[in-house]
Amino acid sequence: MTSQSVARVDQLRKAAQPTPRVSLTELARSTKWRESMVEYAVVELCDHSDTVGYLVSPVGLQDMLNRLEELEHELDEAQIAAIVAQRGGNAVWETGEQLASSVSDLFDAQAQQEATYANQ
Repeated sequence: MTSQSVARVDQLRKAAQPTPRVSLTELARSTKWRESMVEYAVVELCDHSDTVGYLVSPVGLQDMLNRLEELEHELDEAQIAAIVAQRGGNAVWETGEQLASSVSDLFDAQAQQEATYANQ
């Protein structure tokens, strides 16, 4: 198994474990819930049987932010792939002087067309 596969299996194993629950009373009266924060990084806060919030450790928050960045990167790649696929063979990829020259020519042609229509 690759290290990436092992990491993914570990993520799935952690996701399958129930999130520790802490009542608001327990939160106020003891510090035992802090042990759960070290192990799980996220603790569910409950008032009676209703979830009222989550406590997230700094490590857990950083993991969430890293995952969001990964998902944004995947979304960007998918959007770029969709644009390239939609354009098909019509895409013209230019950079630098070639791009500047093409844009300048395009603007000149559009200005000429507008002048022609204005004179009619």
